[in-house]
Amino acid sequence: MLSDPLLLDLDFLVFSSHKTGTQTIRNSLRASGYRAVHCHQVNQLGLGDGDLKGYLDAYFTRHSKPLDVITLFREPIDRHISSFFQGYGSRPLNEKEVADKTETLIYKLTVDKLREQFIAELEDRSLIGFSESIHEIAAELRLNFREAMTTPERGTRVMQAPKVRVFLSRFEQFFQNLRASLKRVAGNEITVENSNQANAKWYREKYRDFRRGLKLPHAVIEGTYLQKRDLIELFYEEPFDAVLHRAIVLHGD
Repeated sequence: MLSDPLLLDLDFLVFSSHKTGTQTIRNSLRASGYRAVHCHQVNQLGLGDGDLKGYLDAYFTRHSKPLDVITLFREPIDRHISSFFQGYGSRPLNEKEVADKTETLIYKLTVDKLREQFIAELEDRSLIGFSESIHEIAAELRLNFREAMTTPERGTRVMQAPKVRVFLSRFEQFFQNLRASLKRVAGNEITVENSNQANAKWYREKYRDFRRGLKLPHAVIEGTYLQKRDLIELFYEEPFDAVLHRAIVLHGD
């Protein structure tokens, strides 16, 4: 079942959606002496559907304690823009699908054409990283975060289950003071190691231009938010309609 036996010796599993700072969190924990890996989906751990529970059972048997999991929820449109550029700008280079950046879609297409493709993929939900890791964790482990979570200070919520402890937070709140957020999770001072940020990528200027003029059809924004309504209602104190309205004002055409 477990392709990498080192997974049984982790201190933290950063199991969070695409473009929610997973590499920064993982690298910061590692720089501070913790054993940590990150993933967006169960299969990236070498596990099949339904295997996450078995992995956690094996971890608990080995350590007599639950595994600590960190997962964040990021405002959907912001996250999907970052995913789009990562998926068509950095990923093909990292996975050696192309020889250099001039062969990537981000380089080849104009900003207007990129916006058209982004809107189309967002509308039909084919966008890279569209799914939410929290949904997968909940489904795999049959967890109901709304009923089981406690809410301590400063936004990071903790769900305690027999074989796993899940730290949940909104991305924006967690990264507003990353050092303090990581200290609350780990219980010790953490050395922050920033990684995989858009302003350090080769496409940073095109990314900024893309964002400046992007206007989305209201129906596309609403459809995206409705797909994630349960998480928006979980992580935001405001009513769903207020959060949706703000997104339409900010991103709508």
